Amino acid sequence: ADRTVVVLHAPSPGSPGLNGGCARDREVSAVLPDGSSVHVREAKPVGIGEYVRLVAHFADWALAPPEERARAASEDAARRHAIDTAMRGTERMLRVHALAGDCGLVRELPPARVMRA
Repeated sequence: ADRTVVVLHAPSPGSPGLNGGCARDREVSAVLPDGSSVHVREAKPVGIGEYVRLVAHFADWALAPPEERARAASEDAARRHAIDTAMRGTERMLRVHALAGDCGLVRELPPARVMRA
């Protein structure tokens, strides 16, 4: 929502990125919210690394064959399920300790650590 515009340019025909070279060295152009423009290589995205990572990830997904997309979606779903299961277990244990009146662990932690946990 910061209105940055990023363009990941396709490798030019005959460039090393197309035939066994570094496919991760595509040119990237960006127009930043302040109106300035930046031109970098994907391999060295100085100053706009997070944007380049997101755009490159989407480009890789968009250009992948349907089977690869399905496999990636399945792996992502499995990761999300594992995280959700772990979170539910943690929440359940916190409720059990709170109901049992065993909140000593929470009281011993400094407030900043409780907030991150």
